[in-house]
Amino acid sequence: DLYQEQSNLPEAGSAHNNLASAYFYRGDWVQATEHYARALEIKTQIGDVHECGMISNNLGGVYLNRGQLDQAEALYRQSLQTWQTLGSTYGEAFLHMNLAAVALKRQQWAQAISLLEQSQERVDQTGARGLLPEVYRYVAEAYLGLGRAPLNTGQLDQAQHWAEQSLALAQEYEMKLEEGDTRRVLALALSASLNAPIPDPK
Repeated sequence: DLYQEQSNLPEAGSAHNNLASAYFYRGDWVQATEHYARALEIKTQIGDVHECGMISNNLGGVYLNRGQLDQAEALYRQSLQTWQTLGSTYGEAFLHMNLAAVALKRQQWAQAISLLEQSQERVDQTGARGLLPEVYRYVAEAYLGLGRAPLNTGQLDQAQHWAEQSLALAQEYEMKLEEGDTRRVLALALSASLNAPIPDPK
């Protein structure tokens, strides 16, 4: 209850965060939003900067899934600023990737690729290669978006290339969910290539 929450704020903040995560994985965005917001409020109140960075990212993910892209971007940028302040290169890599996810939703393909290049640079610095399957899948999705333009079908080869890179790493790291997502993108890239118009030799 409220009295117990006020008597032990650090634990209360963590409890709200854990509840939010459970609701997130159930797809209950309303409850996830409520509990992440309360967790962020508490962690801000007690000055837990590291946890604020994590929860801002998590709450951004909820808004991304709800299609509220402005809110998602604002929270991701807030989280990115925290990781930059803390000097966490891994956190920066993760947040550049998540900001790219927002750009993909907006069909801002070139911006997504730029953000993913920044993410990959930071992955290379940290050696945290577990992020690469998702980074590469997003790169493939960006090139797939570019390649669907009538005069830009050459980008579909890039989409296929990056999807194959993502798939190989997902299989290497036994990331079954990521493997499934990447197979979907690869299938879309192959399908788009088969249906692309033949360039005029003139």
